[in-house]
Amino acid sequence: MNINLVLFLAILLAGYLTSFVRNRQRGMGLFIGIIITLLILESCLRSLSVGPDTKAYYNAFQDAAMMDWAEIGEAFVESYVDGEGKDPGYLVFQKICLSITDNFNLFLFFTDLIFFIPLALLLKRFLHSHMQLVFAFTLYVTLFSIIALSGIRQQITIGLSMMAFLCFADRKYIPAILLLLFGATIHISLLIFLLVPVFGLLLQRWLKPLHVASFLTIPVTLRYAGPLMLFVASFMANDYYSDYGFSSSVSSASTYIFMMELLSLFCLFGIPRRQISQKNDSSWLYAMLPLITMTVPLISLDGAMIRIGEYFTLYMLFLVPMSIENIFQKRFRWMVYVFLTGVLILMGLRAGGLSYTFFWQVGE
Repeated sequence: MNINLVLFLAILLAGYLTSFVRNRQRGMGLFIGIIITLLILESCLRSLSVGPDTKAYYNAFQDAAMMDWAEIGEAFVESYVDGEGKDPGYLVFQKICLSITDNFNLFLFFTDLIFFIPLALLLKRFLHSHMQLVFAFTLYVTLFSIIALSGIRQQITIGLSMMAFLCFADRKYIPAILLLLFGATIHISLLIFLLVPVFGLLLQRWLKPLHVASFLTIPVTLRYAGPLMLFVASFMANDYYSDYGFSSSVSSASTYIFMMELLSLFCLFGIPRRQISQKNDSSWLYAMLPLITMTVPLISLDGAMIRIGEYFTLYMLFLVPMSIENIFQKRFRWMVYVFLTGVLILMGLRAGGLSYTFFWQVGE
């Protein structure tokens, strides 16, 4: 099944129909609810063959069912004292879910809620028209849908990072930090999100210069991605993550890197300094741009490193519409959104997406 085609048609149809709701905010909320529900169903109803890591996570789920809480406690000791395990918080999360159900697809549903509810809240907060939502959902399906169809730990921690971002934007700093520290026990890569309050709060006055300077790091990162990862891994007791530092994988990531850096450059010119001069939503969103620019080239080292950048690149769903609103006059914006949405749909259909089957189709 070409799942991308189904989702693109659903986005266009739902966007069109909900635009007729008299109350615009209610219509946009209905639109977000419809598409978020479809994305949740796409993720939690998938078979084990959908996504490169789904089968491995299913096996881990079965293994967790055989463990008791004492063994999970030992996993924390092994990870944080002996440096032999990794991310034991995921075992806790699995065990909590197993106390409710041992059905793997229901487990996927629980993880989807952690990811998609914060995403829906961000969409409702930062986007202000049906055209923006159509563009954002299309961009998500084309570039980011793999998040909810592959690495479950990463999906959970990105969901927690979005919750933390909303807390940061609302100046609820302690809950945000606690969310990140808790999530780091599930996937330690989440600690990189602590750079967001550094950029968005402590360095907010220098965001524009930092964004410009971040482009200078691209050739350095491309050239020395391996040593950089080894340096980061040296601060961890566990040497699991240092494996990326020895990778020599050269994939087709160049297109993705080029697209993200181009979008970052577009936002550099599209979001003026005066818009981020206050500690408001725009400044918190803009803090993502230098982080996107610096982390995306890590993908050249190993395709799995796309997961580091996804903590930040997902915010292109909001940064690109913000830039479009600033650059183009109102009468031309719809043409820009139509053009970009069309390009993204063509990209998504050309890529084909993952070969999708529902869990009940196994054996057919």
